[in-house]
Amino acid sequence: LLQEIVDLSKKSFNLYHAHIYLMNQTGDTLELASGAGEVGRTMAAQGLSIPLDREQSLVARAARTHEGVVVNDVTQDANCLPNPLLPKTRAEMAVPMIVAGKVLGVLDVQSETIGRFTSVDVNIQTTLASQIAVALENARSFENTQKQAEQETKLNLITQKIQQADTIEKAMQIAARELGNALGKRKTTVSLDTKTLRTEQE
Repeated sequence: LLQEIVDLSKKSFNLYHAHIYLMNQTGDTLELASGAGEVGRTMAAQGLSIPLDREQSLVARAARTHEGVVVNDVTQDANCLPNPLLPKTRAEMAVPMIVAGKVLGVLDVQSETIGRFTSVDVNIQTTLASQIAVALENARSFENTQKQAEQETKLNLITQKIQQADTIEKAMQIAARELGNALGKRKTTVSLDTKTLRTEQE
């Protein structure tokens, strides 16, 4: 989804470059998720990230302020740090991707032309960023639902196997083995409180 968005954005708006940063789980760093073209893929593969509190970053500033940020001549702005892989960047715009008041990431677009971005461009890209945020949130919700369903299915299968055991020892062996497999652990131990078991049996 994100790769298609940045590639289409670059082409549709005749941009030099476009990429998307996503907020990490702790909410203190923006991580490059996708970039247009081969350059963008190279940058994403490098695992680039930007601390939210970094002053010399339009991306971080857009996330902090929840507003679109434009610099129409990056060569004259000390807060713009040029990327060696994008030497022709002359103007840059970053807009936050927000849903339900929460910043999910930032859409950053760049141009080879000084003075390229206007308030109209900010409005257009802000609308696009909002739509991306909604699509991203929906995709995450769907993914979480799928994972939960898979976990419940695994748990039901483990429960069935345990219930089929004819001794406590076998039940515990099955529990240890199956839970270890489900959790991807090489070693799993199940402990039995014999005192509690004896009380319940009495």
